[in-house]
Amino acid sequence: MRYTVRRADGELFGPLNLDQVKQMIQAGQVHPDDMLALIGQTFQPFRSFSELQHLFPRYVLSAPSSMDLSSGEIGATELLEGLQPVKIIIPDEQQANFATYAGDLKDVPFARVYYSLYIYNQTGRLILSQSEDKTREIYFLRGVPWIIKLPTEEDDLPQLLLDGGFCTFDEISEGMARASERSTALGDQLVAMNAIAPGQLYQVLQDQFRLRLMSTFHWRVGRFLFFSNHKPKESGLPLNLDNLLLLKEGIASSHSLSDLQWVMEPYYNKALSKMTHPQIRLEELRFSSKEARMYNLLGRGENVWQFISRIEQLHVATLEEILRFLYFLGAIDMIQIGEQSLWPPISDNLRLLQGATT
Repeated sequence: MRYTVRRADGELFGPLNLDQVKQMIQAGQVHPDDMLALIGQTFQPFRSFSELQHLFPRYVLSAPSSMDLSSGEIGATELLEGLQPVKIIIPDEQQANFATYAGDLKDVPFARVYYSLYIYNQTGRLILSQSEDKTREIYFLRGVPWIIKLPTEEDDLPQLLLDGGFCTFDEISEGMARASERSTALGDQLVAMNAIAPGQLYQVLQDQFRLRLMSTFHWRVGRFLFFSNHKPKESGLPLNLDNLLLLKEGIASSHSLSDLQWVMEPYYNKALSKMTHPQIRLEELRFSSKEARMYNLLGRGENVWQFISRIEQLHVATLEEILRFLYFLGAIDMIQIGEQSLWPPISDNLRLLQGATT
């Protein structure tokens, strides 16, 4: 039997035999929460392999990477203790203090979380936490991202205004001073000063929203919590978003060929089959000509590697384009690999959210 080792930093080792894997453990080159897989099978933590557990004598089992918090037994304070200051991460006192769902971005990537909230028409507050000094908040309104806040990051609006030539440095400085004095938004003050037209500001705010959303797809590690029915105090922009197209673009902008290989390699020997989704129509996916041809060639009794090889031999798409397309289809439950999806089924992950729509 041959194995592949995947460390937390993404580095891959293999193929290795069992003795070589044991040597890596004994040399301290891997941690119990690093991942191991038989060639062609799904990665699992080292701690899942009973024959290897004795080689980690000081290992203490960690808490599950995702947990159901709806019972009220575990609050947001306990969940994030040591990860994030309470003043940033804990919901407002007048709102519910228990997350509807929480998990780890290493296990359930942001693309999957985004899609899940969209397909189940969710309203609420999604909190992402990478470290003590980096968090983001995304408010969803009936499945659509509505407001994105960067409580621990520098405001990006002044730079966007400068880069676009909409305002001068002096105008922005004066606007920021007025906004601070009057506890209002910078954009409102700039409009009041006639430094920018309302239509121009709206366009800049749209661009800002899109940049923030796209950059969030780059978050690969950290925790996420979703608080159902939490609503922001301020109003958001009336954006006309194509969620599935944004999801596809977010994956494309944030995943290199090596990233995609890292995700797909354990499944190469698994059977690949096409699935239909009752809540998604094919025309909504806006396939390019390459994507449409690849989709039509799916489901011919091949495994993942055979499908990739055939697409390459037909010169339909490059390896990166093929893997990106499979990643996208996996994120929205439009393919099945073996007897499972790329990530845990949405019906399991968000079973509680299905009954919490507004």
